[in-house]
Amino acid sequence: MARQKLRESVVEVEVFKDSLKRKRPSRDRSFSDRVNARLRPFIASDWQLVQSMASAREREDGPGNDRWSRSREGFDDTKYRRRQYVIEDSKSKQILGYGSIEQTVFLPRYQIFIVTDPRKLKTGVGDLLLERLTADLIEAKAVTVSCREYTSQTELVDFLKANGFVETARFLDLRLDLTQPEAVSNHTLDPRITIDTLAEVRAKDPLWLEKLHELGTALYLDDAGRGPLAPPGYFRREALLWLERPYVLPDGYFIAKDGDRYIGQTDVNLSDAISGGVTQGFTGVLREYRRQGIATALKLRAIRYAREKGYKIIQAHNRPVQAGILALNEKLGFRTLFSYVSLEKCLKDVISVDSQVYDEYAGQYLDEKRPDLNLTVRNEQGRLTIETIGQKVELHPTSPTQFFVKHFYGEATFFPDAAGKVNSLKFEILGHKDRQPTILNAKRIAT
Repeated sequence: MARQKLRESVVEVEVFKDSLKRKRPSRDRSFSDRVNARLRPFIASDWQLVQSMASAREREDGPGNDRWSRSREGFDDTKYRRRQYVIEDSKSKQILGYGSIEQTVFLPRYQIFIVTDPRKLKTGVGDLLLERLTADLIEAKAVTVSCREYTSQTELVDFLKANGFVETARFLDLRLDLTQPEAVSNHTLDPRITIDTLAEVRAKDPLWLEKLHELGTALYLDDAGRGPLAPPGYFRREALLWLERPYVLPDGYFIAKDGDRYIGQTDVNLSDAISGGVTQGFTGVLREYRRQGIATALKLRAIRYAREKGYKIIQAHNRPVQAGILALNEKLGFRTLFSYVSLEKCLKDVISVDSQVYDEYAGQYLDEKRPDLNLTVRNEQGRLTIETIGQKVELHPTSPTQFFVKHFYGEATFFPDAAGKVNSLKFEILGHKDRQPTILNAKRIAT
C-alpha cells in the first residue's frame, strides 16, 4: 500500500503564501505620501534612537537590562549576513521604526527584529519593513526566519502571525535575585547520593561523556516540554563539542550520582546571559530517583556557586507544561518576570506527504567513499529524519522524493527502483564560503 502511494502519490501542495499581500498599504502608491514616511538603510548615527525605542519596549526584561543592545552591537558582520533599515518621517526625519534580519550560526536560519510603537504597525510601518526584509531573505536564500517576542507585544505578535509566522514555543522567564536571602537554606540528601561538578567527573571518570549523554537522553525523553524528535545517538566528537562551548562553566555544572551511576543534572552557564547574571540550564532527575530532594540539592549547589562567583541574578526559562520544575523554581525564590513566544516562518514550499510513504525510506544508507558517514533514516511519528555522526535533522518535503533541511543548507533525494522500492539516497550539504559541499550517494544497506 505504501509503495503504491509512493508511486502514485497524490499529494496536496501547500503553496508558499507570500507574506506581502498585494493590497497592503505599502503597495499603494500614495502610502508614503499619506503617512509621510520612507524606508532607508540603517546608519550608525541611528543607533542611539533605535536603542532608545528598544529599551522602551523591553523594560519588562528587568531594570538596566541591555541584552538586546549588546546582541545587536556584538553581531559579527564579517561572518554572517545582516540587513538593517529604519522608517523615518519624510519631513521631521523622526525614526518611526527599525527592522533587521540577522543570519544565525545555522546558516539558512535567520532572525527578524521589528521595533516600533505598536500604533505605528497599523499605519503601515510594519508592512514597509517586512516587505523589504522579506525581499532580502529571499535574495539570501534563507530557509526560515524566526523571532522571539514578549507575549505582551500582542500587536506585533498578531501582525507576524497574520503574515505567515507560526508559533513554535512559549516560555516563562523567571529570575532569582541573588542579593536577597536564600528561600531554602537547609536541605538534607540521602548520603548514598553524591554531587560532583563537570570538572570533577571529567578528571576521575573515564566514561563521563558516555554516561552524561545517556543521562541527558533519558531526561529529555521524559521531559514534558520536549520537542517532537528523539535525540541522536552517542557520538563522542559531537557530544564533546557542546560541552566545550565557551559559555559552559565546568565548576557550575552539577551531576548527581548513585555510586557510579549518573542520575540527575543541572547547571548555570553564560549562554545569552543578562548583565551580571547567569542562565539556568536544564534540570532533571531520572524518574525512579524523584521525590528524594535530588533536584532541590542540585539547584541549591548551582545557586550557591553563582553567589560565590559574585553573580547577581539567575535567569531560568520554563515552558508552562513543565509544572514540576516550575514549582521547584518558585519554592527556591525564582519569580516569573514575563513570558515570550517564539515564532517561525518557512520560506520554502513544503508539500504534504502521507507519512506511510516514509516507511519506504527508513533504513541504513552507506556511501562506500565515505563509510564514516553512515546515514540512518527514520519515520518518527510522521516526521522523516536523517542521522549521522551524532547529528539528527528533520527532512521537509518539496516533492514525494525531494527534501530539505532547515538547520543547514542540506537536501536529500530518494531514488526508487523500477519496482518502486527505494534503494538509494543522495544527501548534499552545501559548503559555506571556502568549504566544499559534501555530497553522499548512498546505497540502502538495511531496512
